[in-house]
Amino acid sequence: MSKHRSDENWKVHDFIIKRLKGWLENQGKYVVANPGQERNPNASVKRGEAFVYPDLVVRPSEVGEITDLFEVETEDSIDSEEAEQWRIYNAGVSRFYLVVPKRSVKKAGDLIIEKSVPVAGIGFYDSSLNVYLPGGV
Repeated sequence: MSKHRSDENWKVHDFIIKRLKGWLENQGKYVVANPGQERNPNASVKRGEAFVYPDLVVRPSEVGEITDLFEVETEDSIDSEEAEQWRIYNAGVSRFYLVVPKRSVKKAGDLIIEKSVPVAGIGFYDSSLNVYLPGGV
């Protein structure tokens, strides 16, 4: 949850979450979201003694195990602090996907390498807010 995101980018962030949620639900998956700075208990993941709240938590059904986690970033939220958060989110058995602006894919990839954050894939969105996910999602 970025402290660095501008008001305009919060709107973009939440729009991308909504778009991803709809697409994943159309694939038959059960998806719970944490738009904005929400902390939805149904979209929480236990890591150690604490709960974390990725942007999207995906299960095959309402009672199934978590299969995928998605975190959406904006240009102003891709930094070392966020990369540490990605590592925490990815500490479980579920697949972790990062979704960033198209022009920030290299920056995000560099942080993933620098911080040794394992990800299942990096998706991106363009200036028209179309979302492109890696194969296998």
